[in-house]
Amino acid sequence: MDLNTLIGRFQIERKKFDRSGIYAYTQRALAYNSNKIEGSTLSEEQTDSLFDTGMLPVSDDYYRAKDVEETNGYAIGDYKKRPNMVGMYETALPKEVPEKMRELLEWYHGSEKTLEVMAEFHARYESLHPFQDGNGRTGRLILFRECLKSGLVPIIIEDQYRPEYLEGLKEYRESGKTGQLLSLFQKRAKNLFGKN
Repeated sequence: MDLNTLIGRFQIERKKFDRSGIYAYTQRALAYNSNKIEGSTLSEEQTDSLFDTGMLPVSDDYYRAKDVEETNGYAIGDYKKRPNMVGMYETALPKEVPEKMRELLEWYHGSEKTLEVMAEFHARYESLHPFQDGNGRTGRLILFRECLKSGLVPIIIEDQYRPEYLEGLKEYRESGKTGQLLSLFQKRAKNLFGKN
């Protein structure tokens, strides 16, 4: 399947609210893997159940309320009001966010959309961490959407690539380089269409 066929199927299945096709599969894969990267304890089966029924399967397991809330989605409102950190790294101060986001978006909209630009845009966005919470999930969703919109193979960072992904973001925060992140994006793009 080529990229145009994939986009066409996404559009058709989304319009029909098809919960069994590639569009629904992609939603689940994005939610499951993005949440796992953030430390969610929900399994793929539990994530699927939340998408299908809005409920978790009957089980003796305990569920973290935060995991359920984040899988179902929660409103992300205004830019952050309090400083936040990514691990030990400082992010943009709340008063800096509007201007830094404006600069980032101006740069992005003026750039040719390549995988290199997507890697830099994603790394810069994650370094700003403009919202109080949900920045990683939002950033990965934006990455997926912008790749599709730009005719690039969409990137889903699976949980098994979490260490490489975090190392790529760390490389950017420490040196301003995106080589590791770009390498991961290229590997994931090739994998999507079975071109290992």
